[in-house]
Amino acid sequence: MNLQIGLYQGTSFLDWLVRIFTRSKYSHVCFISNDNKLEAIAGKGVRFANIMSYDGKWKLDIYDIDISEQKQAEIWVTAYKMIDKGYDYAGVAHFVFRLFKQDPQKYFCSEYFMDVCYRNKVVLCNKAVSESTPNDIAKSKLLSYNKSIYSRR
Repeated sequence: MNLQIGLYQGTSFLDWLVRIFTRSKYSHVCFISNDNKLEAIAGKGVRFANIMSYDGKWKLDIYDIDISEQKQAEIWVTAYKMIDKGYDYAGVAHFVFRLFKQDPQKYFCSEYFMDVCYRNKVVLCNKAVSESTPNDIAKSKLLSYNKSIYSRR
């Protein structure tokens, strides 16, 4: 079994802003486990939730990363340890305006995702964790497309 990740194409105003600033069709990234996800999301921080709990109308593309079962287990342990960390609003502002200092104890979605992967020596792109975007992750040669899910709204 491969590690699965989700890349969302949301339709909210915030999703649109993320896509514009990152030049991506994706506005959000998360880890997928069955019908659940681990993610860093505005207003909630790092959390475990159902994959259907994303506001508005959206498309979720699920990709596989072919890594060993041991490496997958290490990633899940690291990802779960970060549950309840706050959302990195300053990090998002820093990403856009380069004026704000980031809080190393808080995360935005791609920052959380990449930090977990880097801590476990899974390198998806050659960017700093705090500079990575859903688009950078989507371009990784380690990903293989699995399926798409659409919101019911």
